[in-house]
Amino acid sequence: MRLQSVARTSKAIDEWAPGYIAENSERILGKRLTLQQAKLCYRPCLRVKEGYEPLLHCKLTTSGPQATAFWDSFKKQCDPPDNWRDARMLLKLCVPHLRLSGGLCGFVINALDCQVVDNVPPPCPF
Repeated sequence: MRLQSVARTSKAIDEWAPGYIAENSERILGKRLTLQQAKLCYRPCLRVKEGYEPLLHCKLTTSGPQATAFWDSFKKQCDPPDNWRDARMLLKLCVPHLRLSGGLCGFVINALDCQVVDNVPPPCPF
């Protein structure tokens, strides 16, 4: 998915989720929430801050049988990028469940596979 597609999908999830959480709050959280309360406890998938590109909050599994796999532009398995901030990737994502933590909630987004399409080396600090 392209960034615009991920942003549209994430925005749709983020608009839908508080209503779903409010309607099902007794089953999910064990207490009744209003829509406003659900909006306050929900953490969106996509982080948007003026002056910056949108950021998708997702989980990378670093070890074990379900570890996130990395691929280069030639479809060969490779190591994770050295410079995460400037790396550009195509992602295969999975949204398995809602995460509950300390009165806050949000969806877990797992990165299953990452194709590193532009791995820019870090700039020299000197």
